[in-house]
Formats: sequence, structure tokens, C-alpha cells
Amino acid sequence: MPIVTITCTDRYFPPERTTPGYEMQERVYEFGQLLPPAICRLMQTKGSMLGLDPETPEIAVQVDFQKFHRRAINPVDIWTKIKFTESDPGDKKRTIVRDQLIVMIDDLLVHRRIFHNNIFTWGFDGFFDGPGFGCIGDQSGRIIQKW
Repeated sequence: MPIVTITCTDRYFPPERTTPGYEMQERVYEFGQLLPPAICRLMQTKGSMLGLDPETPEIAVQVDFQKFHRRAINPVDIWTKIKFTESDPGDKKRTIVRDQLIVMIDDLLVHRRIFHNNIFTWGFDGFFDGPGFGCIGDQSGRIIQKW
């Protein structure tokens, strides 16, 4: 079962309720809504190969939002953490999962143009019951760093 936490800077943190003038924050909320079906599609199509449960329903993908502290150092605008409750599939499969998640998040944030032409940075961390994986990218779809 994937547990997702989206941590944002003030500019992108979604308010408790819809408020005029909060376009960027509403777009982060939209991104959060798109994650459960996208993660489930990934798990259904490649889950067996990657050690993920292909039977995971959308309702099992939990998404929460947090805000970076206003004095956080070097935060990206939108940081997505995905924790899989499945056992660690090993280095090779973990790298494949990371690369698949990079493509998925990049598609949702950059290629679907949720944020139009706004300049922003995004990152993600992924975890199993073992070593983590992730990346940092920008609004153009360029991956700056992978781990």
C-alpha cells in the first residue's frame, strides 16, 4: 500500500478549502488527486515484475499534504514522498521502480502542464522497507539528480 506525502513551500501549499487567488495551491491538490490512479496503473501494469502488489486499489493509496517550515533550507517547491509497504525488491528492481515513478511524476507535473509556464522545482523520495530512492527535477522535465 503506497503512502504519499506531498510537502510544499507556502506558494504551493493547498489551503483547507477552495479560496479565490490560490491557483498554484489548487494545482498541487489536483496533482495529489491524480497520484492514486497513476500509482495504481503503475502497480497493475508492472507490479508483479517489480515486487509491488498489482491488486492494490486506488482507495489504498493515501495522499497527505504538509508545508515546509518557512525557514527551511533549500526546499524544492513540491516534494513527493512515496512509501511502499511492500518488501524491498532489491537494488535492480528498486532502480526500475524509481525510474518508473520519475516518468509518472514528470508526466503529471510537467507534461500535463498542470502548472502551465510557472517556474518551479520538484523532487521525490521513494522508500520500501530498506534503502530509499528518488530524484530532483525542474519545470522543464530535466532531472537534476537521481539517487
